[in-house]
Amino acid sequence: MIQQVGSEQERAVTGVDRAGNGERTTTRTTAPVTPMSSRLESAVWPVAGVVDVILALDFVFKHLAAANVGFVGFITGVAGSLTWISG
Repeated sequence: MIQQVGSEQERAVTGVDRAGNGERTTTRTTAPVTPMSSRLESAVWPVAGVVDVILALDFVFKHLAAANVGFVGFITGVAGSLTWISG
């Protein structure tokens, strides 16, 4: 679960009319701020999902003995690069 941290901002305004009567108004605003770690995590998971799909397609194509042409050739090349990096 993502815990949001509150960001508080306070603004004070003092107004004085011609007679010298003053009025001070304070406005406090709180806005939720998402921590950087959860933003990074939400960017990493889609990338991991794409890598998983590519590797799964490569596995299926190899077991079906698909010809290494077109889309299958592309997936095989990308999967080969990914497995070489991890390997």
